[in-house]
Amino acid sequence: MARIRVRPITLAFLLFAGCTGGGHEYWLYPEPHLSPQDEAVFVAYESHRVVSIDGEDTASRCWGQTVNKPQAYRRNDLVCRLHLQPGQHTVVFEGRFTMRERNHVDFTAEPGKTYGLDWSDCLTATGGYLQTCRVNVMEIDKSTGGQE
Repeated sequence: MARIRVRPITLAFLLFAGCTGGGHEYWLYPEPHLSPQDEAVFVAYESHRVVSIDGEDTASRCWGQTVNKPQAYRRNDLVCRLHLQPGQHTVVFEGRFTMRERNHVDFTAEPGKTYGLDWSDCLTATGGYLQTCRVNVMEIDKSTGGQE
């Protein structure tokens, strides 16, 4: 039986990665990083179709490409946590289905809070080619990680 040797640093990294629940973490402000109670976090999944926050390209940072990737190849279970300074922010996102225009929502982030997009009241026009939804930024429960 072959024996695999794992270096302590590799083992520590694997344990850390397993404990963090996966996903990505990006700080959309310069260092030094604020403490968790002094910053806000915006949580997105690829299916949320977030393109940017405050002009910072989040789609390629979080998923390595634009949000136009075919749905069958998406990892909708991977979370992207975008750390923000408190204050006014603008989220740019794409519509769902064939509605590809970019939309934006402004919101005010408060310290220690977690936010995400809330897609609600979605209606599909006759023929199923266009879907309209009301999209807002809302505070989400940190314990669920924003999973819809």
